[in-house]
Amino acid sequence: MIFEFHYRRQAEKIIEKNSHLSTMDDWERAMASAIRKIRKIEVNSTDVIKMTGAWEGHWRVRIGSMRAIFRFEGSDVVHVFVERVEFRGKIYHKK
Repeated sequence: MIFEFHYRRQAEKIIEKNSHLSTMDDWERAMASAIRKIRKIEVNSTDVIKMTGAWEGHWRVRIGSMRAIFRFEGSDVVHVFVERVEFRGKIYHKK
């Protein structure tokens, strides 16, 4: 399974600004692990939750105090669309 990540500008900016907490590589590893868990390819401890309401069809993954909301499609090549990255108190408000 090959992963291709596509970030909205907001997500890139927050990750860059907070690179001392988690890097782009950390997020990509976490989302890839979450997708493998969602698809039941592997059992792991990734903190991933299926979103509802305004974020229906998306998933949330956590690294420390930060969260990322993403969606994905594809099987051999999985395209991961990272919609938002933010701290817990701000992430769930759709913009």
